[in-house]
Amino acid sequence: MTGYLPYLSYLLFLFLASVVLCHPVSAVLLPVADFSITPESGTVPLDVKMTDLSKGPPSTWFWTFGDGAFSYSREPGHIYTEPGLYTVSLFISDNEGHTSVKKRYVTVGPSWWTHVGTLLSDLFPEPAPPMTHGAIAENQPFGGYSELPPLHEMQVPPLMQRFLTKRYTVTFKQSGLPPGLNWSVVLVNNDGTRIEKISSIPEICFSGISGSYTYSIPLVKFGKRQVNMSAIPSSGPVDANRGSIDIQFSHFEPSWAGYIAAANVTDPQSVVTSVAGFWIVPELSGNTSDMASVFQWIGIGGFFPGDASNLIQTGTASSLGGIYSMQYNYGWIELLPGYSEPIPSDFVIFPGDIMQAEIHAEKPGTWNISLRDLTQNWQYKRTLLYNSSMDSAEWVLENPSYVGETHDLAHFGAADFGTTSLSSDDNNATIGSVTGPIGSFPGFSITMVYNNTSRAIPSKLSSGGNFKIRGYSAN
Repeated sequence: MTGYLPYLSYLLFLFLASVVLCHPVSAVLLPVADFSITPESGTVPLDVKMTDLSKGPPSTWFWTFGDGAFSYSREPGHIYTEPGLYTVSLFISDNEGHTSVKKRYVTVGPSWWTHVGTLLSDLFPEPAPPMTHGAIAENQPFGGYSELPPLHEMQVPPLMQRFLTKRYTVTFKQSGLPPGLNWSVVLVNNDGTRIEKISSIPEICFSGISGSYTYSIPLVKFGKRQVNMSAIPSSGPVDANRGSIDIQFSHFEPSWAGYIAAANVTDPQSVVTSVAGFWIVPELSGNTSDMASVFQWIGIGGFFPGDASNLIQTGTASSLGGIYSMQYNYGWIELLPGYSEPIPSDFVIFPGDIMQAEIHAEKPGTWNISLRDLTQNWQYKRTLLYNSSMDSAEWVLENPSYVGETHDLAHFGAADFGTTSLSSDDNNATIGSVTGPIGSFPGFSITMVYNNTSRAIPSKLSSGGNFKIRGYSAN
């Protein structure tokens, strides 16, 4: 009987080996980013549509369009209004932290390209071979075609990455976050390695890492009323070629873009007694059958959650389309929750006019409001009774709503708040005992994000509180 034991052991070994070999371990399905652009080229204004072709199980999408705009939608649209060669990037991730990036290109020519193309087609009827924009190699926008994907798109096994790549350091530098608030960066490798750092200073440094990572920056929430600050961009790739990554924090709103200042953003205090600002009325463009508008204004109160009906404001409205065959502008005053009140129509405003506005508390509950057109040389004044929350000062470009219905945001290109030729502190406020430009006080920027897509993004502040708001069009 004992003679059969080695044979039985051998049979048992073969059985167990067959079970293991015949039942392979299921592979992890990683996301692979891909998309198409329709069309890939054209003349301004070029209306393009992104179609997601990604494989795997992506759960988040983040797009950049090469002109400063971004979107979190799965298949966004975008309108390019200036000629250029733009890089469109799609960054996807799944619930496990696996990520993938894909880049393609859009060529946008000036409007006269259409006439040149028609002339060439008449002279040379034989069509030229098509150009595949998606095959252009990075850093070689007008040539250097390559069949190889960029390094960050190549699937390299995580274990091999540790031996093939050197160790490096990457530093994240944030701006826009009110001082003293904590923010964090999370790095995730394809093998699931996770590193997180938290800091209250503007820089977070990761040293001695190896291989390719992706980063994500969580929302920053602060204050009794839970204001959210989002990072731009909120995620992306990290490798040895990126030693420094700049991050801009901003608060997202569906209809506002601009800046907020307060005595204390975490614990709002009713000490804002004046706000002043300059802006230039933009020239609107585009053809629309529906009304499209842009409002620019300054105000006191009404921003922090819970006091939306305590805002006093004055500004200008610019509209195009609908019943208007040309751009129509007018000044207005509004005391929420009431509707805006237009100033008399004999105070005429034109695109390009320089406006100056001021709201000042004469005494508790009594406000002096002034709106001036420095180009047309007129001034409108009112004294009104109103109880404002007085806890914030605002300089805002708005996509307005009428009776609860939001109009289209007009194509305005860029809008200036402040003009250094007039004053070094064009946009200022009095908060408590201090009078100074926007940057003198705790505060933050507001980015207009509607349907998960950026519509208006403010620039960084100058030392005098001046800034520019860039508008973006979505289809």
